[in-house]
Amino acid sequence: MGKRNKYNNNFQGNIISKLPVKECHYCLGCPARLYTPNEFIVYGKGNVCSPIMFVIYDSYRHKQDNIKLLKDVYQELFQKDIFEEHYVTTAVKCECQNEILMQSFINCRNLLCNEITSIMPNKIIVVGNIRINFGNKYKIYYIPNIYSLLYGEKNIAKFKERLLEAIYD
Repeated sequence: MGKRNKYNNNFQGNIISKLPVKECHYCLGCPARLYTPNEFIVYGKGNVCSPIMFVIYDSYRHKQDNIKLLKDVYQELFQKDIFEEHYVTTAVKCECQNEILMQSFINCRNLLCNEITSIMPNKIIVVGNIRINFGNKYKIYYIPNIYSLLYGEKNIAKFKERLLEAIYD
């Protein structure tokens, strides 16, 4: 394994830090490729030495909302920046619409698996409406989008509750 800086997502190791989209064979047949303005695959960011990794699964518009909600709720609960404490990534590595989200995830799955293997978390917390099977190697917790997308005190409270359960279990 290569050198890793705690706060640098472009570390050297098993993961390619800057993989051009046009050179990624997983992206070749992906319908999301038509929507993305990105020149490179977008990996996560945060503390690569954290035992907890967050994976956001949603369309581009909602993904940004969920990342912001996660960051804000984490800050409120722990008075810390989630990116300093944990690694946060997305299941789909480029912008895409809801209609092609699952197909895009199928194409990005190996990129996500490589990222997880490089980070080596003990626990993965998935925010989104998907069940991801990585075998028995990791503890996986799920926070459905219903608690994050339908904002309101009741839903935010449930999101906080599920987040605390996942972190402390």
